Amino acid sequence: MGASSESPSPSNAARAGDVDLARAEVVLSDGSRDSLDLESLRISKLEGAYLCTVKRELVPGGLPARFTHAAQAELLGAVDETAEGPVIRLGGRLRPMPPLYRKGS
Repeated sequence: MGASSESPSPSNAARAGDVDLARAEVVLSDGSRDSLDLESLRISKLEGAYLCTVKRELVPGGLPARFTHAAQAELLGAVDETAEGPVIRLGGRLRPMPPLYRKGS
């Protein structure tokens, strides 16, 4: 099925349509919510969109979820630059952004 594929097909992919920063969750296109695992964030090699892994409890290895433009902008808009590097407040805690983040991305 290729759940870790960089090009998720409609049958095995989710879409992160919204980001709930206060709860550290992504709201998926089917209306469900899943935790936002910063360690799973990556950039699609095909289109440059952010991807994260969701539905780990349903599918071994989870499924890729592609961020919509709005969700990606919301996520990146919440990033602050500090002396230690970029951070984001998720679930009330400051967390370091993974190395994929670049100012102006």
